[in-house]
Amino acid sequence: MLALSSQVVDGAVSESGGRALDLLRAALPTVDARGRKCLVGSAAGTGAPGGLAQSYKRLVHAVPPFRSAGDWAPLLARTYDAALHLAANGTEAAAGPRPADVGQGGDGGFSTTTVAAPLLGAGARGAKAGEAAAVAVAAITAWRGRPGARAGPLVRFGCIEKHAVDCLEAAVKGSGQWEC
Repeated sequence: MLALSSQVVDGAVSESGGRALDLLRAALPTVDARGRKCLVGSAAGTGAPGGLAQSYKRLVHAVPPFRSAGDWAPLLARTYDAALHLAANGTEAAAGPRPADVGQGGDGGFSTTTVAAPLLGAGARGAKAGEAAAVAVAAITAWRGRPGARAGPLVRFGCIEKHAVDCLEAAVKGSGQWEC
């Protein structure tokens, strides 16, 4: 398993979840012959163990594309769509294989009203914060505006760097659809 520094959101989440989170992620079913648990553009769910349990009930794990991917922006938008769908509806979206929720108890339902999210695709995946923020805002706006949509979860971004916050604020203001 790749261990990321606590200076990035995934590393901080992994550190806070500890060995229990490692075990929950290991328990996710594989979705391909290479043994991957979650493919680029998809999402999987687990419980929120360790120090995470104080603030969260569940975690949605999503795999954004590397910036060098030719279809980076649509893949990143699909990643947000998959994660939001899982968080809001408690089920996987129809497109693409995704593993079941692990460590939920009860029926495994995942429906929630507030999502705390990192700025997917930025940092270790190679995108500049401004690029990633523009895709994030567009993807979330599109997700909320899809036909037949019900009220989705409130999305709160958690950013370690102030520059990422500034980029998100600029993207939100530029969209003309949301407020900061």
